[in-house]
Amino acid sequence: MSADTPAAGPTAPPAPQPGRPAAWRSSCGVLLVALAALAVYANALPNPFHLDDLSIIVNNPRVRSFQTTELLTGNYWYLGDTDPLWRPLTLLSYAVNWRICREPWGFRLPNLLLHGAAAVLVYALLRRLYASAPAGLAGGLCFAVLPVHSEALNTIVGRADLLVTVLMLSALLCHWRDTEPGTRRRAAVPLLAAALYAAALLSKENAITLVGLVALLDAWRVGHGQAGELRPCLARRAARTYLPLLAITAVYLILRMHFLGGLTSGPTSIDWFDNPIAHPAEVAGPQGSPVLVRWGTPLATLARAARVLLIGDRLCFDYSYAALEPVRRWGDPGLWAGVGVLLLLGVLLVASLRRGRRVALALAFLAVTYSIVSNIPVVIGTIFAERLLYLPSVGFCMIVGLVADHACRRPPAPSGTARPAGIGRPLLCAGLIAVGLWYATTTVTRNRDWRSNESLYASAYRVNPRSCKVLAGRAANALAARQYAQGLAYCDQANRIAPSYWPAWRTGAVCLERMAAAEPGEPGRRQLTAQALARYQQAIDLGAAADPPAMMGAARLYAGSGNYRAAIRILEQLVRHRPLEAAAFDLLGRCLLTAEPPELRDPQRALDAARQAIRLRPEIANYVDTLADALLALGRRAEAIDAIEEVLETLPPDSPGVAHFRGKLEQINRSR
Repeated sequence: MSADTPAAGPTAPPAPQPGRPAAWRSSCGVLLVALAALAVYANALPNPFHLDDLSIIVNNPRVRSFQTTELLTGNYWYLGDTDPLWRPLTLLSYAVNWRICREPWGFRLPNLLLHGAAAVLVYALLRRLYASAPAGLAGGLCFAVLPVHSEALNTIVGRADLLVTVLMLSALLCHWRDTEPGTRRRAAVPLLAAALYAAALLSKENAITLVGLVALLDAWRVGHGQAGELRPCLARRAARTYLPLLAITAVYLILRMHFLGGLTSGPTSIDWFDNPIAHPAEVAGPQGSPVLVRWGTPLATLARAARVLLIGDRLCFDYSYAALEPVRRWGDPGLWAGVGVLLLLGVLLVASLRRGRRVALALAFLAVTYSIVSNIPVVIGTIFAERLLYLPSVGFCMIVGLVADHACRRPPAPSGTARPAGIGRPLLCAGLIAVGLWYATTTVTRNRDWRSNESLYASAYRVNPRSCKVLAGRAANALAARQYAQGLAYCDQANRIAPSYWPAWRTGAVCLERMAAAEPGEPGRRQLTAQALARYQQAIDLGAAADPPAMMGAARLYAGSGNYRAAIRILEQLVRHRPLEAAAFDLLGRCLLTAEPPELRDPQRALDAARQAIRLRPEIANYVDTLADALLALGRRAEAIDAIEEVLETLPPDSPGVAHFRGKLEQINRSR
């Protein structure tokens, strides 16, 4: 008897009636799965903010100040220079979280609880689908401890994947309950499923695959003789289930187009370093094939996805250029590895369709949910990310559950004979336990890589040493450790791999600027400063025209060399692109006050820039310094004194700014 054979006869048995012993066993299963999910990720709670957590949450004024309208209608990326996304429910959850607790653990705890809920829902869904407690328990435990989930749990912005999975699984359970034979039809059940679907769409756009999953479950039920013929079944379900889901999808797409100006902005808005598939002609070059870049690269990515899902080793937070090399030629081994994975899945699907279709349901679930993030039907903002496998991994866990069901089910012996016990099934159970322990220990170990920025990039460098983004990150870490020469070497390595990767030029410029500050000799200092300025300008020319560190670094060096005209021009360009960048407004105000020649000075514009900086970040006391100088330049001495006295009242007594502002106040009074 195979893992794909139905439990009894040609159809799956009906779900058992929940008596007291069954309910007790179910409660124990729920508790065990939830505890496993919490246990393997408990050591991730102290980890800091990472990567997109900073731009989407920590440095996002909409989240910090709870700008409800912007949260509900704005782009998920508040800077707006990437592929537009609309995830209002996820953004709103960050804002609520920020009001309650601003520490990283305060954000990670809800994510951990969501993961536990998702694992419990996987357990409940498999128990329902396959009418098997072992299948539910094994699948739920597998989902709880899978190492590939570590990125979704260790990045706080992975909450989008957690939310959409919890909501979609809840909607599927409602739908399954509503179509269960012999149960009373209640109007509230499909309404609840529709509401959960709407909430899932507002959490992350891949929830749109729920329509396909509902049709898949209906087809599965018809195939097992539980709902009659397919056509009458679909006709009965149309008004109750499919029309509401399609109506919600249509409304969601209309709202998305209204708030974002379109469903997507097209591949041109996607940086080719993040997803080379979006720019096949540019990436292929004169010797490569754009067709292979566009359609072959997703197959190579499929092979990498299969590896990290099944084995759980060599995990990395970054798969951008050139961590995953695009497929340019027919001889690329990654292409044929992906073809092999696709053929294997096809063979398993065909074999399962002939023998009960239980594995077919799991494979179809995996295919439907992975398709939307595979870069095949539509190009997304990234070539691949482990968090994208969070929802599709439910299909893999379904297969694990079927294997456990096969291992725990004793086949009936022929009449009048004694069946030997055998060791096949005990060995299979032992294998499942060993794999589960491997997954759990790998996950706990992987969580430690996220303890700091340094350990995260060090682990990524071991896995993907050719990733330009990882190399630039290692350079930034070396910069923070004052290892400027090492940081410059990482930047040069990234620029050799991709000469147009501007973040490496920018970070290299910062390294040279710091080296110049530490250089004792004036000639050497001038030479290093000139090299830093050239790298800043190179970064701007390659695409950093809206990047605050690059633009402000160049402006600072231009001003230091006396070229205030170029510094002011760059800062004016930056504040147009980044109207929420308080530091850029403050630096612009300072340059407008101190520019040479004097005809470039404009105290009124400097005052406006300083006020905007304070309006954006009122907690930064240093911005009042520029405001006071602008007021003094305009002859408004009393207002300058009031501004300084006001900031002195807000500063703690031991703050270094207290002495500075008191000295400034005394200087103003003496000059009177």
